[in-house]
Amino acid sequence: MVSNKPTNIATQVNTTGSANTAPKESTVYKPRFHQREWDVKHGKSTLKENTTGASNTGMGENALSFNTTGSNNTALGASALYSNKSNIGSTAVGHLSMYYADNRTTGRTTGNTAIGYESLKGSSTPANNTGLYNTAVGYQTILSNTSGTQNSAFGYGALINNSTGSYNTASGFVSLGQNTTGIDNTAYGTNSLQNNTIGNSNLGIGNGAGRNNTTGSNNTAVGSYDVLRNNTTGSNN
Repeated sequence: MVSNKPTNIATQVNTTGSANTAPKESTVYKPRFHQREWDVKHGKSTLKENTTGASNTGMGENALSFNTTGSNNTALGASALYSNKSNIGSTAVGHLSMYYADNRTTGRTTGNTAIGYESLKGSSTPANNTGLYNTAVGYQTILSNTSGTQNSAFGYGALINNSTGSYNTASGFVSLGQNTTGIDNTAYGTNSLQNNTIGNSNLGIGNGAGRNNTTGSNNTAVGSYDVLRNNTTGSNN
């Protein structure tokens, strides 16, 4: 094992700050099975349970804390990817991002990316959080996702309540914010399709476009709040 430990001055003046990360150890080289595999660990209880997992990066208190055999994961931020055990290829950046990651030991390549506070945090039952290929960028984006797959959310609270809905794209402040199980919806703009819950295949483009739709499907709203303003359950508009 080779370790390079540069002088750490980053925390010398800190007084009351908590859960901060100031790297003081560089990459640790760990030969295993005659292959070059690297784990990077910075922070209290980071990767503390790791056994055979390789090429993981954990920075922040409790980041990847329960990872055992999972590999190629990146967790930057306190408690990021906290409960992940065996899944592969997840990227979580931000405090509590992907906190309740799938904790089963079956091990799958998730393709999930979460950037932002509590992004893709998941339900409090980690084994239910089986969604794949989701991208969440922003504060609490796709916060409640369980099995939803191939969703993309950009902006504060976008798809925040989505649980099992899949193939949705939300870009803008709380766009598709109430969506839970709806699929194939696309929303671009602040508050666009905000109140949609189970409606499918809706398109909203513009500030507040289709905002009041709840269960209607196959609607297209392009423009501001006035577009399909009063529609809630109607479809094919």
